[in-house]
Amino acid sequence: MKDDMHEQKHFVKYLLTFVFIFIIMIAAVFSIHYSGILGFDTIGATTTDSIDTLPSDTTSSESISQTSSQTQTTETTESLTDTEDRTQTESTERSTKYPPATLPIIPTQTTSSKTTATTEKTTVTTVTTTQTTTSETTTTETTTTEITTTETTTTKPITPEELHKITAEDITDEKMAELITKKYLTVHSKSRPGYKLWSVKNIVVHYVANPGTSALQNWKYFENKNNVSAHFIIDIDGSIIQCMPTNEVAWAVGTKNGNYTSISIECCHPDSTGEFTEETYISLLKLVSWLCAEYDLDRDDVIRHYDYGIQKSWGVYHKACPLYYANDKEPASHERWEKFREEIYIK
Repeated sequence: MKDDMHEQKHFVKYLLTFVFIFIIMIAAVFSIHYSGILGFDTIGATTTDSIDTLPSDTTSSESISQTSSQTQTTETTESLTDTEDRTQTESTERSTKYPPATLPIIPTQTTSSKTTATTEKTTVTTVTTTQTTTSETTTTETTTTEITTTETTTTKPITPEELHKITAEDITDEKMAELITKKYLTVHSKSRPGYKLWSVKNIVVHYVANPGTSALQNWKYFENKNNVSAHFIIDIDGSIIQCMPTNEVAWAVGTKNGNYTSISIECCHPDSTGEFTEETYISLLKLVSWLCAEYDLDRDDVIRHYDYGIQKSWGVYHKACPLYYANDKEPASHERWEKFREEIYIK
């Protein structure tokens, strides 16, 4: 019985000793592992090369994080195996050169809005590099800048002189045929007598003296046999009615000599001043220029009804016709007439 107890005590003693030694060995193994003496790396694997050939500075890992819509950032962390001897580590880093890592480039998308003006796009790429002893960070940022340029076109207004400028192309027979409507009066002694002109020495300009009336209304007045007529009537809108052939006599001037040697043009006007509209004025310029070319006349041959003086017992009477261009009470009216004659196109 005593022998059995004695053996049990020895067994327990040996077991405790074995357990103690086993714990000591495990502790030693862990100490050696984490101290790096045997060259274990950070994930627990041993190297196959000898300790003398390994550089003191090894690259532990490269982690690449990519985002779907942002810029890419690559971080490489270098672990130092010997933190106590920094001088030896820096010397080894200078003597060891590693090739730079090649990172994939993530394309970025830039949304641009369409504009009606001219748009120029400029892409600016900024690369920022930050280097420390233990890490190196490279950030690539792409920025798109839009520069919008708006062109403004200024149209110079047309001056009256430019608007009134008549050329040979404006008074061709074809162009005048488009402008003139032939609506001949009925042949009658009090409107269209049918007599032939002796010659064409003058072109005479009149105004209808009925503010706001149209060419057609005045044509009807002539048709009613009122002892008055003209070869042409120009409307407020610039359209022209021809009342008879240009080789016939019209009752317009008030003298026999004037009626048998001239072509008369009546002009409509919107108000009592007798001023012509721009449309009437331009059509008058074209018609007079065309007739001058047809009958080989000059500017001096274009006259006003005013210029046919009628002898009276008390002196010579000049009718204020056309009023806006022949009013003795307004001297400027005669200047307007001379300006009109200057604008006539003579070949």
